[in-house]
Amino acid sequence: YNPGREQEMLQYYQYSADMGNSDAQTAIGQLFNLGRGMEQDHDKALHYFAQAASSGDADAMSQLGHMYANGVGVDADHETALSFFKKASEKGHPSALYGLGYMF
Repeated sequence: YNPGREQEMLQYYQYSADMGNSDAQTAIGQLFNLGRGMEQDHDKALHYFAQAASSGDADAMSQLGHMYANGVGVDADHETALSFFKKASEKGHPSALYGLGYMF
């Protein structure tokens, strides 16, 4: 395990996310959401997931759906959760399909 290397990787993903890479935005959003390699920060997770979702990233849409469905870092909002789950499920995202299932 090399903590210095992990920090370099996180900085790379952060830079790529800030430059508009939707895959990096989703990845860094997940790290902030879970607190892996950095302090847990749901506001930042929401920010990066929203950026990636606006670019059409189904994984980010699904993550947002779960955040809104469960009130993680946001007030629970089932209409918003359903909207994100529906958009992501139209792209065939399995976690979004699961989300739709537990919402009904």
